[in-house]
Amino acid sequence: MPATAVSRIRVRYAETDAMKVVHHAVWPVYWEIGRTDLLRERVKAYSELEREGIRFPVIDFGVKLLTPAHYDDSLEIITRVAEIGRVRLRFEYEGWRGDEILARGFSSHGVVDRSWNVIRIPTQIAVKLGED
Repeated sequence: MPATAVSRIRVRYAETDAMKVVHHAVWPVYWEIGRTDLLRERVKAYSELEREGIRFPVIDFGVKLLTPAHYDDSLEIITRVAEIGRVRLRFEYEGWRGDEILARGFSSHGVVDRSWNVIRIPTQIAVKLGED
């Protein structure tokens, strides 16, 4: 079963709009927090991967908003590895407030070296992301 991680976030005032609702553009930032936490827990810090010449640029992402999150809400972002290909990864996300799901989303990533050449995902990373 693929790797999963849970990230805890407290909604900051700056992340809300005039209605004190989390702005739709913030959810991809929450997804990034979840993804980098998952990588740190399962593989290593993304900054270390970059120093080693491995990068995962976003090639597609999406957010489906189900119900609003508000200023000072405590959220959990659940991140799952949905697909591990030879040269791409796909993560899926859920944003929760207690037992209420607020948003779902995904991000797809290529795998490139520091010169932006497409490379195969290293086996040791694929194995660690594929475990649960």
